Amino acid sequence: MELPKKLLNKKLSAEELIEILENLEKQKARAIKDQQCQNAAELRDQERKYRTLLEDLMNPRLKKAKTIHVIGLGGAGSNILEQLFKVQPSLKYTMVTDPIRSSIPESVEFIHYIHHFAFRNELGEEVNFLPAALVERIGIDEHLIILAGLGGGTGTLLTDQLIQFCINSNISFQVGCSWPLSFEGAKRLKRAEEFESNYKDFQNIYIASDKTNKFHQTSSNKKSLLGNLFVTMNDEIIQWINSTFSK
Repeated sequence: MELPKKLLNKKLSAEELIEILENLEKQKARAIKDQQCQNAAELRDQERKYRTLLEDLMNPRLKKAKTIHVIGLGGAGSNILEQLFKVQPSLKYTMVTDPIRSSIPESVEFIHYIHHFAFRNELGEEVNFLPAALVERIGIDEHLIILAGLGGGTGTLLTDQLIQFCINSNISFQVGCSWPLSFEGAKRLKRAEEFESNYKDFQNIYIASDKTNKFHQTSSNKKSLLGNLFVTMNDEIIQWINSTFSK
């Protein structure tokens, strides 16, 4: 029983969780009767996930505080990460990008990742793999803050993969993304628009598109202001992260 994205991102009540578990139990019983072993195993995993959610909801005092893990993907995401680190250095940080950055703080874990092209499977569908070192560094009890600049290969594609990984692994997350500037080209803009369309209903994903668009004409006319533009975009994302996480 796969839940729609809106429901996956919604805070479920105890009654809703109980109803989901009852439906999963019925589906699992039918799968076992029909000797559909793989289907039964998948349903059992889903059942375990929602039972854990119900237990957490019914026993809030048993819930441990989550480790906040900030992950910067690609060049823009890494820049935002460095800016956030200056404000909150005590969090867990991982940076995934190319080229290698040697000047980052020692407490920031660096993972070198080069995105040469989109991997494709036998059906010609695009498949992009999260770095194994990144997956191994993510704990089930963490809350991820994912930072990226939309439009580029590494940031956009790995952010999409990491969101799906979090949903499938029942890991809580927030995403803060900057929008490509007008002079960066139509290809980057198209990638960003596709991402925004896929995740427009997610309340925990912030895309600075509206705010960024206000700066486009200014940045085109006065390129000396570009540095200020990027800092402003990053500040907007960090302010949103701080405000939503503190709720």
